[in-house]
Amino acid sequence: EIEFFEKQCLNSPDKFVNVMKDFYTVAAYSFSSVEESLNEMKLKYEWTLKTFCEDPQKVQPEEFFLCIDNFVTGMADARSENEKFKKQEEEKERRKHIEEQLKKEKEKRQLRQECYSTSDKNKNLIVFDNGDKGEFDDLISALRTGDVFGDDM
Repeated sequence: EIEFFEKQCLNSPDKFVNVMKDFYTVAAYSFSSVEESLNEMKLKYEWTLKTFCEDPQKVQPEEFFLCIDNFVTGMADARSENEKFKKQEEEKERRKHIEEQLKKEKEKRQLRQECYSTSDKNKNLIVFDNGDKGEFDDLISALRTGDVFGDDM
């Protein structure tokens, strides 16, 4: 068509032919580039189907890519479930550790209370190792201050 208009408008000041020639050149180049990309895509698609043991003549792209999408979605779900399970296990371990610590502290408190009650019942028996040292320190302190001698001196 451009050739037809070119012959008709030789002496005309119309720029249609010049503009369309440039457009046609660019469009033809772009079209050939897209066509090459299409052929390359078809070859890669066929190679991919063969890699997944599918028949390129029977399987449509929509069907194939739906299967791939389902797989990727399932994989993402499995990862999130595994992460959730891992967090639950960590929380369970943390709680178990805290419970063990609380149990140990409770046992220590019970032992202390038993020791206090034993020392209350038996005033002369001192259960703690530090108890003798505390009384001795009190006696030394009383000697230094003179409280042991009383007001008679």
